[in-house]
Amino acid sequence: MLVAKMDVRPEGVFHYNFKFPSQPGDGMWGKFVFTEVNKPEKLQFIVSFCDKDGNIIAHPFSPTWPLEVLSTYTFQEDGDKTTVIFESEPHNAPETQVETYRQGLEGLKKGLNGTLDQLDEYLAGLKA
Repeated sequence: MLVAKMDVRPEGVFHYNFKFPSQPGDGMWGKFVFTEVNKPEKLQFIVSFCDKDGNIIAHPFSPTWPLEVLSTYTFQEDGDKTTVIFESEPHNAPETQVETYRQGLEGLKKGLNGTLDQLDEYLAGLKA
């Protein structure tokens, strides 16, 4: 992943390029536009696919995927552990995009859980 811009504050932008080894071309661009940053309890942002200049574009493989998805991460400390609550919903989306999102929700959950599993492994390695 190439980070083109990282500005974690309300109205700040995280602009990135994600390239898979098997993928031809320039990869996929995306961005988060932060709507709320409340350290250390909450991050909220609007996620979009975009071009290299940050202009919002349709999902490269699913033209009816929502152009914007509002994502909220809430962090709750409990002793030496932190619970992460993830919520996400289409933002400013017509019903066709909302339905595509609903149909893709299980895949989204699997992808997020896989990412969190990798984070667990990484943090366990730091403790070792």
